[in-house]
Amino acid sequence: MEARGLGLVVGDSDRFRPDSPLSRAEMAVMLQRFLTLPETEGSRTAFSDMPPAWSWAAPAVGVLNENGILMGFPEGSFGPSHPATRVRVAAMLERLYRRTYPTRVSFGTSSHPRSSAHHFRMGSR
Repeated sequence: MEARGLGLVVGDSDRFRPDSPLSRAEMAVMLQRFLTLPETEGSRTAFSDMPPAWSWAAPAVGVLNENGILMGFPEGSFGPSHPATRVRVAAMLERLYRRTYPTRVSFGTSSHPRSSAHHFRMGSR
């Protein structure tokens, strides 16, 4: 409940559902609140699938997109109701880290025998 006390999580109609999947729109709102990025007049999203029903999330989605932290899909949509999967959250956090520490990130190939994926390696170049 600390997240609620900090204003990061509000819930809807005074209900908090911790076992429900987190949507991309909900993730954007929580991250924008955590980072305290100010909403500007232009912080409205230009994504094609953010109708008025998603107006509560549009400023957060817009400001995170303007700052290069959150991206949409190639066809111009955002998918506000899509789940915030681990892959999407990891990609967003990687963009946030690069924005915060641009010279301290390098990528390499994992040496783990079961993984051919790239891994995140921190340190000075």
